[in-house]
Amino acid sequence: MNITYSFELPEGNKVANFLAIPAVAYEASIELDAVVYGTYKPATWDFPAEYPELEIDSFYNLVISFYVESTNSTFDINVTTDQLCILVEFKGILEPHWNDIENYLWELYHHN
Repeated sequence: MNITYSFELPEGNKVANFLAIPAVAYEASIELDAVVYGTYKPATWDFPAEYPELEIDSFYNLVISFYVESTNSTFDINVTTDQLCILVEFKGILEPHWNDIENYLWELYHHN
């Protein structure tokens, strides 16, 4: 499965400082690939129920939207791969959104 997930960034985030951009980062979108392994098998007398497992394979194409207060304008920056890895893995930009992403992926899986 390939999806694009958009989310708001909290006020006072450090994304603009990390990227050395003199603006306020307010929104982002990221594309990700996920795979579901296995299928649901109901429990029997001898074996417990088995459920499929969801695994997110990769992240790419992180686009961050910025707002410049002095000119009242906005612009988007497509983050490089190195910056993407740092923002996702070390800065935890997706940390508050994992449940939403996972729920959305399960919804897509069940509708297909």
